Amino acid sequence: MAHLDVDHRLPGQPLMWAFLLCVSVSHAGGVALDRIDLLSETDGSWQHDELPRAGISPRFVGVRFVEQVQPVIAFDRVQLGLSLRSQSLRWAQPLGDSTLVLNGGAQFAAGCPNGVVLGGAWRPGALRLGASLSVSSAAHWGRPVWDGWRVLPTIGIGIGRHARPRAPWM
Repeated sequence: MAHLDVDHRLPGQPLMWAFLLCVSVSHAGGVALDRIDLLSETDGSWQHDELPRAGISPRFVGVRFVEQVQPVIAFDRVQLGLSLRSQSLRWAQPLGDSTLVLNGGAQFAAGCPNGVVLGGAWRPGALRLGASLSVSSAAHWGRPVWDGWRVLPTIGIGIGRHARPRAPWM
């Protein structure tokens, strides 16, 4: 019987260590854990591929849900989202004094660039509701070929610190 060499590590594991490092120094130099996206807009595959199968395979869909939850670290207007499934590096531009934000940037699979995401969000307080358009390829480090492009509309729901704190300690 042939021995199969299967890698049982989770995808994006090195990036999670990087996330933990960033959180540990989050009070230095304007770096902060901005929010946790419970429903991530980054690649949209969970919303379009996994969620419709929830009745058929709830455990699998549940595991995939956990993989797409994305902590977001903010460096002023630059936002770094790190999940087990995908990562993103975005620029967020508030629209004047309103609670609306436009954002766009690159998305990655285990650190391999595989697309872009453009969208907007409404952030009245600690809640963030977003809508984006995700354009992604099937590229990954095992197959760095940028083909098989998908364009998916996505929604996002996140919770975190208040977008405009009322006092310095909030």
